[in-house]
Amino acid sequence: MTVTRPGIGFATAHPAHAIALGFGAGLSPWAPGTAGTLLAWPVGWFLGEGYSPGLVLGAIALLFAIGIWACELTGRSLGAHDHGGMVWDEFVAFLLVLAIVPHSLAWQAAAFVLFRFFDILKPPPIR
Repeated sequence: MTVTRPGIGFATAHPAHAIALGFGAGLSPWAPGTAGTLLAWPVGWFLGEGYSPGLVLGAIALLFAIGIWACELTGRSLGAHDHGGMVWDEFVAFLLVLAIVPHSLAWQAAAFVLFRFFDILKPPPIR
């Protein structure tokens, strides 16, 4: 079965779907990857403020591992291994970016713009 445009019913049918679809961010009809990246920003802001770098990187590694499971299962259900609505990769990757840039609005905004630019352009070897 191939689902071209998943809806809220699909996203809530299984916890893996909710995770892979960025808890609904991936359901955005416009720029779901940007919506997934935006979802990461407040989470990264929260994590970067009061937790040690080791704990933050450990949490990101755990979220990455959970995402492998969630995206594999959701991709099979959608009939596409890299469906555009699956934004967990943007979420986790931007959390990692936020963990390494200074904790200031200007730096994080610049990181957001550059992250989206390269994610949309997908130059080699990202492609």
